[in-house]
Amino acid sequence: MLGQKTLGIKPPGNRRTSLTNTPTDAKDRKTAKKSSQKKDADVLQTVLNVVPVGDTPALLTNHRDLEQCPCGNSSDSWKIDCSKCHQFWHVNCLSMKGMGQSQINKLVEYLCPFCYVAPVPTIKYDLDVCHVCRNTLSLQQSNLELETALISSQLEPLAKCCKLIKDIDFVEFSNRIDTLGQFDQRLKHLLLDDQSLKSLDSDMKLLSDQLATTLDQSSSLQSFESINANIAELQKDLKLLASRPSPESSPSTDSTEQFLKSISERLTALSENEPTVTAGINELKESISSIQSLQHPGPSITPTPSLFPCPAQTTCPPIPPVPEQSIPHSQIHVSDNMSDFITIEEANTLTTFLESCSFKPENGHSVYSVGVPYEYMGSKSSDNVPPIPEELKPLFEKINKVQAEIFNSANSDSGELSAPIINSCLINRYDGPTSYLPRHSDREITINPESSILTLSLGQLCDIKFIEKLTGVETTLACPNRSLYHMTRRSQEVFDHMIDVNSIDVGIRYSLTFRSVDWRNKNSTCIIGDSNTGMLRFGSCKRSTFGELMPGRKFWSPRIDDIDPKSCMGYANVVLLCGINDVKQPDVKSQSDIVDIYQKLKLKVKQIQKLSPNTTVSICKLLPTKDMLLNEKVNTFNRAIHFDLLQTCKGVQRVDGFMQFAQNNALARELSKQFDRHGQPDMLHLNRTGARVLAGLIKQSIFLRLNGGRDKRRRTGRVNGRLYSNVASNSAASQQTTSGG
Repeated sequence: MLGQKTLGIKPPGNRRTSLTNTPTDAKDRKTAKKSSQKKDADVLQTVLNVVPVGDTPALLTNHRDLEQCPCGNSSDSWKIDCSKCHQFWHVNCLSMKGMGQSQINKLVEYLCPFCYVAPVPTIKYDLDVCHVCRNTLSLQQSNLELETALISSQLEPLAKCCKLIKDIDFVEFSNRIDTLGQFDQRLKHLLLDDQSLKSLDSDMKLLSDQLATTLDQSSSLQSFESINANIAELQKDLKLLASRPSPESSPSTDSTEQFLKSISERLTALSENEPTVTAGINELKESISSIQSLQHPGPSITPTPSLFPCPAQTTCPPIPPVPEQSIPHSQIHVSDNMSDFITIEEANTLTTFLESCSFKPENGHSVYSVGVPYEYMGSKSSDNVPPIPEELKPLFEKINKVQAEIFNSANSDSGELSAPIINSCLINRYDGPTSYLPRHSDREITINPESSILTLSLGQLCDIKFIEKLTGVETTLACPNRSLYHMTRRSQEVFDHMIDVNSIDVGIRYSLTFRSVDWRNKNSTCIIGDSNTGMLRFGSCKRSTFGELMPGRKFWSPRIDDIDPKSCMGYANVVLLCGINDVKQPDVKSQSDIVDIYQKLKLKVKQIQKLSPNTTVSICKLLPTKDMLLNEKVNTFNRAIHFDLLQTCKGVQRVDGFMQFAQNNALARELSKQFDRHGQPDMLHLNRTGARVLAGLIKQSIFLRLNGGRDKRRRTGRVNGRLYSNVASNSAASQQTTSGG
């Protein structure tokens, strides 16, 4: 070993002779070294065969200066050389900082990182190979050999497994599993009766005797008519058996299996002996299947195509056009007109305050607004709206009491709803007979759909004209001083109102119109659905409800006939999930029956669009069930929605994502209830997880119409000058900004 000091110029080194290197030890080391070289030469030759030497010239060149540390830098530190490759290294580069010449000279032998980390001993070969390249190739060869050994150890069991898998007939295996599972389910429902098994055994014996008699008679009968008569008698007996009350519970016995087997064997023999009665036997089987499905709704053994199939692979049954029908809306132009709503003193105080306000001229009159801004087409008072002044706060309190009374009387059966808060007032000023109000209706999307619109008249008498949109019938309402009339938000979908020229006497008239306004009502949603929507909630909690950015109301409609189009009026969005209770009825058997049910739904959609032209209707497909026979009807109904309703009803959109409810052509187990409240198997209801998935799909469909914070159905994308997206992301701050004093 040699210790050497680097001081900018590399001084010559003096090799030190170790005191322990005796001639005998040197001879032994020389012999061991030759043996190791021969062994390592074979390894290196194998590596060089993998990577051809001719293709890598750097591999054959000693391209490293042994006197220069591999770091390539000059350093004011001692150097130490390797006992095998004689490469000099800085002691600092070897993590041996602090060693001097005396410590270095005491080392008997030292192997550098090139030689010590090599997986095979460093060898001398005819070709001068770089240590780094040689060690890299050796590591690659070692890893290759290790991976080969591991793969070889796993190939044998893998080959055995592949052979076993190849010998399995998966089609037959799947059919047997499905048959066994369906038979097990059907047998469970068969045994879940209200009486003991004795009654079932006696009934089965009676049926067996009937079949035996029929089989004996069939051998002697020569005509097809006599055999059909016997089959008709069997069908009659089966219907009598089906009309009996069902047992509550019954244990399984061997006699039941024997009777079932006997019936199957005799039916088979009858079919083989008399080929002409095959049609009658099939009819008998269909009768048995329909009776069992009527008494014990459960999984059917009839195979069904994939649920929610690709539209390109399906066809839609012929759908006749829906006839136009009149829509009874039952709305009136004015719900009430109260005279002397305020006293003369209160009217004088209000008039004095209004005379001090700065009105802005608008089409035929002038306007002034307080509270939450109310935007409408051509509005001139929706910018920089002041909060509710002290002079109007007592009037707002009185108006809100009237609003609460109206709401509670109209929604007495729904205790969970609270009356909307009146928070906006638009004041119109009319200067004599030349003033007027153009024809319009207050159906802006920001008005609460469940609220009322109340108008207080001050000053001169005024005649307001109401026009029904569908019929054109006109009605005139006289509004004297200090009177209050109120309209429902729903009535604005049916009636327009206006003030003609010369409808006001000479003088000044003020009208104060109070509304419940909130920008969140752009997403107001009405959900009309069956029991699978029972766990959906509207509210401000983000975890258990749709959240404050999606206000709305839910209406329960177990059947399509229960859908009330009038309840949708005033809402920005309507979501329909209804029809499974109609489709699952036992008298619905053919495609024409399902088409008739679909026609009812289509008629309801057209009525909703007729009453609320600005409402977006979102339709949900029928959810899958665990009954395969019922799923065939569901698929037919859903194909009619896809190929007819979405194509012929403009403005109807589909709630996507229902594929995740289907698993193996049935309702997913993890998203559905296993048992109903009576302890019976539940075939079609979602659990809480499934309800959360359904709520997420509905919410996603509602918010899809918002693009970059801009409402596609409105020209404006701002709320009080702020972007809609910014207000939505910070609703609490925006509520403080727009709430007013």
